[in-house]
Amino acid sequence: MIFFSLLAFCVILQVDTVSKELAVRRLINTLILWPTGPWIDGVVWTLVTEAMFYIAITLIILSGRGGAVEVAARYALMVVTAFWIVVLLHVLVGFGSIGAASLRLATSFGARVMLLTTGGFFLLGMFGNEIYRKGLSAPRMAWVLVSLACCVMAIVSRAIGTHGVVQFHQNPAVPVVVWLSCLVVCVVAMVAETHRPPGRNVRAFARTLGLMTYPLYLVHEITGGWLLGRLAEGGLGRWGAAVLAGLIVLAISYVFAKWLEPWIRQALGFNDLARRVRLRSGSGG
Repeated sequence: MIFFSLLAFCVILQVDTVSKELAVRRLINTLILWPTGPWIDGVVWTLVTEAMFYIAITLIILSGRGGAVEVAARYALMVVTAFWIVVLLHVLVGFGSIGAASLRLATSFGARVMLLTTGGFFLLGMFGNEIYRKGLSAPRMAWVLVSLACCVMAIVSRAIGTHGVVQFHQNPAVPVVVWLSCLVVCVVAMVAETHRPPGRNVRAFARTLGLMTYPLYLVHEITGGWLLGRLAEGGLGRWGAAVLAGLIVLAISYVFAKWLEPWIRQALGFNDLARRVRLRSGSGG
């Protein structure tokens, strides 16, 4: 986050879209993960949301009750589902002032950070992990399907306010289809892995791809958008610019994940710290 935030900071200073004072403020907010922003890169809001999830799970674990996380996940899904039902009813038939307030809340920043509209994604992963560990059953599958429905509602509500839908009249169902397609690929891969475990080379390649996702996530919006604009202005056209910009940010992500991040971790002593933690965990300390 530090590396790519600094890169985005340099890009913003170069294009001069905001004042230097505001750019510095956004950079500082990003580096300390200030909950309300503004940040140097818009995608940082998801990191705040993840932090809220980790805090909630930590508090549940510290309660010391067996199975507390699974029980909490079910109650949380009931709350999230009830919220989306109210929103859907208001869109379809109207639900008075409560429905109107829920609809406004569905597109708010606070609802995303406090896991109301984003909670379905975390819960889907939790229930999916439960099935992976304990096996498939009708109740567990029902929880998965309900959380899946909440995720679809969240994607659509977010999509309808984007420039693509509002200005260019794109279909808000497109991001749902893309997300579901990726989800299907993940599920198929997990099932296939249990029947035919991949070899060492495949695992190493998959691990590299996985490590690339985080830098790719942090580089694509500001730096990637800047590259896209420069390439389009250079005469490549929108499709040529899009393809080349995508390849460049993938290359940046690969170099960072494969070589630069391991070097940084080693230089800062993170590898030694992780090794000590593993040894302590293994010895029961």
